[in-house]
This record gives sequence, structure tokens and C-alpha cells, in this order.
Amino acid sequence: MGSHIAFVSITGHGHVRPTLALVSELVARGHRVTYVVGDELAGLVADAGATPVPYSSYVAGNPAPAEMSPDTLAQVPLTYLRENEAAHSAAVRALRADPPHLVVHDQTMFATGKLLTREFDVPGVRTCPTFANHERFSIDALAAQRYPVDPNHPSLVEFHLRLVQLLADNGPAGTDVAAFLGEVAERNIVFLPRSAQLAGDTFDDRFAFVGPCLDATAESEPFVPPAGDGPLVLISLGSAFNDRPEFFRSCAEAFAGEPERVMLATGHLSADLGPLPPNVTAHDWLPFPSVLSHADACVNHGGFGTALMALHYGTPLVLVPQMVENEYASELLAHQGVGRLVDPATVTGETVVKETRAALADERMAGDIARFREEMATAGGAARAADIIEHAL
Repeated sequence: MGSHIAFVSITGHGHVRPTLALVSELVARGHRVTYVVGDELAGLVADAGATPVPYSSYVAGNPAPAEMSPDTLAQVPLTYLRENEAAHSAAVRALRADPPHLVVHDQTMFATGKLLTREFDVPGVRTCPTFANHERFSIDALAAQRYPVDPNHPSLVEFHLRLVQLLADNGPAGTDVAAFLGEVAERNIVFLPRSAQLAGDTFDDRFAFVGPCLDATAESEPFVPPAGDGPLVLISLGSAFNDRPEFFRSCAEAFAGEPERVMLATGHLSADLGPLPPNVTAHDWLPFPSVLSHADACVNHGGFGTALMALHYGTPLVLVPQMVENEYASELLAHQGVGRLVDPATVTGETVVKETRAALADERMAGDIARFREEMATAGGAARAADIIEHAL
């Protein structure tokens, strides 16, 4: 007889989508999955076979600031904590009447995941769609070096006060906040190959680098490539820091009249891009697996969801990072030889054309991508992740 497994995640495509193939795998093995997620993505988890427990997402209702800065970075912990508060409240209401046997929580659910495992006295598994951290490595610490943040910033002060209150309301009396935040989960599923993890050789057996868990059926989503014989280029800046109409316009102008067929994934960009040349199309949404299985190059922001999916299909990358985590990811992928890094502060459409063509012509990059693909293919994916969860049960 299967078990009842609760998932809880921040409301972001880059966090939820990597778990969908895992959810489907668990359901296929006879388990029942309840998934606590913001209203906007409840349909995605339902399609994967889970029962959604939707909540009103703070993240979805408060778009990321336009620019990365120390002030922006200082707001991130509070933003995530507000999301934790909303998710925790919805999870407790739903799960008290139907307790889970195990809780799987995204790494951004640093409070909710731990509180739920304590509430129901069950094991927990943390999922990491991007860089994982442990006692001696943290991407947050690296980010603070690049964008130094005032420890007395009002957002950080409010974060601390709200977390103390959340723990007082739901945890053991007198919980040490620093110890709570520093506690590393005993079981961590990382949706990266180990070579994509900064300081990867310092991570112990608590961390399973299973690689991207891609849904094999997603390639069947309807997609008809644009007419023509030129290279197909997908350009995307992700779903968070994507309000860059000038970037998309510049790319459209630079590729006008050229042989490439260009698809701009603008992510519901509010600005009008104006008339586009015949070889360039703009789309609020695209079925990325289907597109990337046809694409010759992918210009993206360095988010691991898009980047690893592109590499799974052997598609070279041109990396234009939009936030600090993307910066580190883009630098690592460029160092691995699977993409070309572009400075977002000076990028132009002409730069994108130049770097795209350089990536397509780079035989050494093709070899590095083949090596990277092999590592991802042997990492285990959704089946290995499901094995880890069943072992925890």
C-alpha cells in the first residue's frame, strides 16, 4: 500500500517544474501526493498527479525588483519568509485532517518544511533546484560578498522578527533562530549533476545529485517550428527578472534579415515590442521541452531549469544572467565549456548574434556539452529521487 507524501514549494516555475516528474513517478509507484503550492501553479501539480493545496502566494503577488542590488538581496529572505507563512498556514489546515507520512520541501521552504516534519513527526526530504548548501558552503554567503548587505537593513530586521514569531507560534518554546536556520537536512535531492554544484566535492552522502528530472511526455506538447532552414534560436530571460523590453527589442533588430529563426519567450512582458521582423516571433509562453528539442541555440538567463533542459537536448547556451544566483550559475556553466557568458550590463542584440554564432561554430563546446549530457543521463533523475524518498519512508 502506498504512502501519503506531502510536497510544499515556493510559487515559482523554476522550483515547481523540477519536481513534477518526481511527483508523477511517485504516483505511478502507488503513493498519494498532496502538493502545497500557490494558486497560479496548482494546475501544474494536478496534471502531474498530485492533489493541490493552493494558497495565496506572496511571491506571485510581489514581482521581483527590476535590478539586482544589495537592497534587492536584503529583501529576498523576507520575501521567502512571507511565502513560508502563507504555505504553512494552508498546509496545516489541509494536513491535520489527512496527515502525511513524509514531507518533501523546496529549499526556500526553510521554515515550513521543518515545522511540518515536527508537527506530524515524520521524515523530511529537501529538494534543491539550484545550488545546495551545507554547513561550510552557502550561495547566500557568496552573494553577500558580491552585493554587500547592511545587516541592519529594515527588511532583514523584519525577517528576523517575523521568523521568531512564526517559530514561537508553531515550534518548541525558545527555539534558537540561528541554529534553526543553520540546520542542514539529512536527506537532500539536488536537481543538478554534481559538476554543476559550486564546491561540489565538499558535499557528503546527505546530498544526492540526481540531475534534472525531465518529463519525457513534455516533448509531445504541440509545437511547430517557424518556417525556414536557418538555425532556430530560443531567447528567454526566465520568469522573474524578465522585464527587459529593450533587450528583446535589441535582439529582434539585430537578427532582422539574418538567416536565424528567433523565438522570444517574453514571459507575459507588459511592454509592447512593436513590429517584429518576419524571422522573429514573440510568445508569452512556449512549451520549452518541445522547442529545445528542435533549437540550435538557447540564449537564457542562467536559470538551471532552462539551462539544463537545453543541455539535455544538446543545445549550446548563451548566458545573460539577471540575478546573483544566475551570475554564479552562468560563470560555472561557462567554465564547464557548455555556454558563452555575456555581461548583462553591456549586452546588445549585436552581442547576442555574435555569441550565438560563436557557440554554434564551437566544436570544443559541442564536446563539452556531450560530456555534460552524459553526466546528467547517468545521475538517476526522477527514478533515483523516488528511490530516496521511498527509502526515507
